[in-house]
Amino acid sequence: MSSLPLHNIRVLDLTRLLPGGFCSLILADLGAEVIKVEDRRLGDYCRWWDPKVGDYNAGFQVLNRNKRSVCLDLKRPAGPDIFLRMAETADVVMESFRPGTMKRLNVGYERLRSRNPRLIYCAISGYGQSGPHVRRAGHDLNFLAESGALAAAGPPGTAPATPSIQAADMGAGFTAANAILAALYRREQTGQGAFIDTCLLDAALSFSFLLRALAFALDRPPQPGGEELTGGLACYHVYATADGKAMALGALEPKFFRAFLSLIGRDELASDQLDPQKQPALKRELTRIFAEKTQAEWTTFLADHDADVCCTPIQDALAADANAQIAARHLLFQADGVAHTRSPVRLAGIPPPAYRPPPEFGADTAAILREIGLDDSEIEALFADRVAGPGRNRLTTTH
Repeated sequence: MSSLPLHNIRVLDLTRLLPGGFCSLILADLGAEVIKVEDRRLGDYCRWWDPKVGDYNAGFQVLNRNKRSVCLDLKRPAGPDIFLRMAETADVVMESFRPGTMKRLNVGYERLRSRNPRLIYCAISGYGQSGPHVRRAGHDLNFLAESGALAAAGPPGTAPATPSIQAADMGAGFTAANAILAALYRREQTGQGAFIDTCLLDAALSFSFLLRALAFALDRPPQPGGEELTGGLACYHVYATADGKAMALGALEPKFFRAFLSLIGRDELASDQLDPQKQPALKRELTRIFAEKTQAEWTTFLADHDADVCCTPIQDALAADANAQIAARHLLFQADGVAHTRSPVRLAGIPPPAYRPPPEFGADTAAILREIGLDDSEIEALFADRVAGPGRNRLTTTH
């Protein structure tokens, strides 16, 4: 049985929240040893947010399975030296502070590189390491707004809806993971590490490339609810069903739309598919037709006719677990009362990693300090001076 691809890679992850945690989860699922380096007071503070399963937030547990936790105070005099010693044993360091923070803590890239020239350093920030807004705060919604992605969402004449998926956050995590993998490959060729600058705004922009291409081609911004892929076409639209649920019709290609219309006995509508003037009337007619059946009735009707028409029920997150295709792919599993999703990366002959629960706050501190060469008396002194040790407080505010 083959080892996981990154089984010999050690990652020091100083990030908090979703983008960095998602990046290091990707690496952990590929076999990397991920060590969360957490502040002794709060750590990765989404640990303490609601809703919790057991002691920790449910989302935190999904993001941080198969990782280890060290509590280290980089603001205490001995903290930076301990981190430098940890970095000497690492392949990757990840951080999500605002630019300049790591340098002020005396563990910036140049100092780390002087101790470990093969180190790959990945900075994940909101606006990147250069430009006029590098010190500005922001979250997923802000970056989607600035990228142009949010303005094209939702029906016309209303404010865009808040997205249900944090595309900028996860896009930055994917981007960072891809960059780290590329840097690891390059290091095999050159022996040199790398500095990676990735940010949420860049990720949101890169995910919006089709919108930008459309805008430049049309010489105007894409219209919410008005373009082919934003709701302008009746054949690529969402329709309410008789029970207040909905179906997603994604029959973009004429062959799929013709097949759908044939199934419902309305072949005469096929010529209207791409006619801009006919879209309002076509939407009204399809709205009436979809409202004649419940979602379950539509799903059964399509299944009974083995319909290849790109029409599917809109499922919530719980209903997705019962989807036969999703179940057959074995991506979803539950552990310790938490719903997890396995890595979608499938390599033939290489199994997914065995599940380990997320680490207790600082539980691996002593073991990892021993791994970098400290003896028990040195570890006890660091614990006594509150430089390192098990985490001691929790975030008490609710979110």
